[in-house]
Amino acid sequence: MKGKNPEELFRTEHKRLLRNGEFSMKSTANSCMLVATLIATVVFAAAFSLPGGNNNEGTPNNLQSTTFLIFVLSDGLALLSSILMFLSILISRYTEHDFLKWLPLKLMIGLTSLFFSMTTAFCFTFIIAYHSGLKWFSQIDRCCTRKVNVVD
Repeated sequence: MKGKNPEELFRTEHKRLLRNGEFSMKSTANSCMLVATLIATVVFAAAFSLPGGNNNEGTPNNLQSTTFLIFVLSDGLALLSSILMFLSILISRYTEHDFLKWLPLKLMIGLTSLFFSMTTAFCFTFIIAYHSGLKWFSQIDRCCTRKVNVVD
């Protein structure tokens, strides 16, 4: 113990803790990667079976709708964020410095973006599919799609 700086002393005293943390982080990332792969499969299928259907030319019926644009963006975000963030955890080096900041940050970003993008995609799919039966939605839709005139 003599002649070692605090960082070297910490490293030698906590080797087992580092291995346990690496195992825990890898198992969490593997579980999240499995869920992310399942979600990516559903998102990929949703990209080809769009809510609202297609016209005779193959163009989506709701192409000009703001809600459709939000659906498509959240769908793409769910596809990318779900897999890339957890993959970056799996290929990490698992050093002490990684555990201090980057690994918890990557895990939280991955889980948060996965949750919000999937929730947004579900909500806007519901709105696109059932907007004609929702009386309150027409008022919200008018507010969101109202054009603002800019005066020079």
